[in-house]
Amino acid sequence: MYDNTTWNTVFNLTPPTGDDNVLHQETVNLDSYLGASDFNLRFISHESGGREETEIDDVEIIDFH
Repeated sequence: MYDNTTWNTVFNLTPPTGDDNVLHQETVNLDSYLGASDFNLRFISHESGGREETEIDDVEIIDFH
């Protein structure tokens, strides 16, 4: 997440989790960003080889308040 100054990591998936060719559902609490005047989200992927890939699907941002 971007706080108007720097990018902050709010979730990090590290091997072996996610390194199994299975779709995983993840949930991240973003309450600390509620009320932010500007909201930016980015995904970064680091593959270790040319045959690896990262797929992100069905991103939802839900306000439960």
